[in-house]
Amino acid sequence: MKSDPAGDLSLERLAAEAGFSRFHFHRIFKAVTGLTLTDAVTRVRLDRSRQLMAQRPDLSLTDIAIRCGFGSSSNFSRTFRKRYGMPPSMFDHAAHHEATQLTRASWYRDRRPAIDETSQTELDAFDVVLDPVQARSLAYLRVNNPYEGTRVADGLAQLSTLVRERSLEPSAWLGFTWDHPDFVPAEQCDYNLGVVLGATSGPIEPPLSALELPSMTVARLDLRASGIDELVAMEMRALDWLYEQWLPTSGFEPTNHPTFEVWDADPTHSAENLTLHLPVTRLAAR
Repeated sequence: MKSDPAGDLSLERLAAEAGFSRFHFHRIFKAVTGLTLTDAVTRVRLDRSRQLMAQRPDLSLTDIAIRCGFGSSSNFSRTFRKRYGMPPSMFDHAAHHEATQLTRASWYRDRRPAIDETSQTELDAFDVVLDPVQARSLAYLRVNNPYEGTRVADGLAQLSTLVRERSLEPSAWLGFTWDHPDFVPAEQCDYNLGVVLGATSGPIEPPLSALELPSMTVARLDLRASGIDELVAMEMRALDWLYEQWLPTSGFEPTNHPTFEVWDADPTHSAENLTLHLPVTRLAAR
């Protein structure tokens, strides 16, 4: 749903993808997520629409409606108004951003430093490289409500153990979330910890899930720090810089894939070296 919100997200298609009958899939989905399938699809499409409205003011509401799977601007406007009490043309993104930011867990807010002259010098030193990345097969572990306590660290320790026990021999480790914390309440966010598998890897079994990523072009940014706290602070600044300064003048736009945190080795042993991958595509001529 999150990788292709404009695609066919019918009950029939999603049930087939999951390998269940329509009846069983709908019941299982609601039991696991607490949402009906219709509510979940609507949330994904509205979240994506708000991101596009905030990041791509050059797009018309009709363009956004089509990109997000609403079919028409009237359907988009009607669904948006039902959820937020106003049409999309009147939505206050700045106010929503401020309100949503108040729900961030303390560790996230505390590690997001203000931009001062010192950090601005570091920002100016960031170098972006456009890299092609081949299609990859992932085994990943989902972490619910990652902004609460030590959930991410605990999940990483669990993944590290599973990799050793199952002899997966990954070529890279990834962290990623489909949920933008400025648009999705913190307690509803998921974070995924994954490993890139080789061609000879066996079947993926629970609690791990499998994910196929297509080939893509990424804006790569390499980060190096002397400690984990310094690296987290640097990453927060780097992400702001990528979206707010580099992207608007780059000639590219983000794809529907998330930004990936990439480590060459088990980050429980060497977390201080991190690479960010922002999947991008060239802006179409308008």
